Amino acid sequence: MRRYQGASVSRAADPSVAAILAQSKAIRAALVRSGVPECDLDDLQQEAILALWRIADAHITGVLAFTVAWRIGRSWRLRASTRERLNAVPLDSAEGYADPLPRIEARDQLRRALAKVRAYDRVLLAGIAEGASVTDMCKRLHMPRGTADTRLRRIRRRLLK
Repeated sequence: MRRYQGASVSRAADPSVAAILAQSKAIRAALVRSGVPECDLDDLQQEAILALWRIADAHITGVLAFTVAWRIGRSWRLRASTRERLNAVPLDSAEGYADPLPRIEARDQLRRALAKVRAYDRVLLAGIAEGASVTDMCKRLHMPRGTADTRLRRIRRRLLK
């Protein structure tokens, strides 16, 4: 037995409740597809179920449940993006935020260092910087392991100059 608006109703006695609860997976899928984060899924799923219950039709289909949940999820996303814009910190009042200057200088140093490296060596260096092993890069570039090791040694020497 479940209670709805103070009345004691069993699932079997109210076919509209059973029809709505049968569409719970479709409702959750619609909310996920509309961009609702995991932390808000349960609340919005409950809101969609209540919206469908207000319709109170015994012939609630998956398409109708999906559509109602989709609209609730999209409405939530639009309100959330408005809140994010309103709560954004203006650039002139960014006290307490990290100074971007060290990051900009580090990026410029990296660009100057990579300018010293030959173009065909940059491919090898970029692959290794992304986390690929030397063996993997050798396979991708069709190069012997010894050649890759030699090129990496030369790149290190150039960068340390």
